[in-house]
Amino acid sequence: MALNSFAKDSTWNWKKEVVIVTGGSSGIGAKVASKLGESGSTVIVLDINLP
Repeated sequence: MALNSFAKDSTWNWKKEVVIVTGGSSGIGAKVASKLGESGSTVIVLDINLP
């Protein structure tokens, strides 16, 4: 069984970040873009399909 040491770092200030989300018009990419936008990031969404 694999073990990891991943921990949620809640101290990161996403308001300072510019994030590019590829495949962000639907599905997981859209949800990630939405959550990053809610956290204050500047979000750039790229996709070949319209939302």
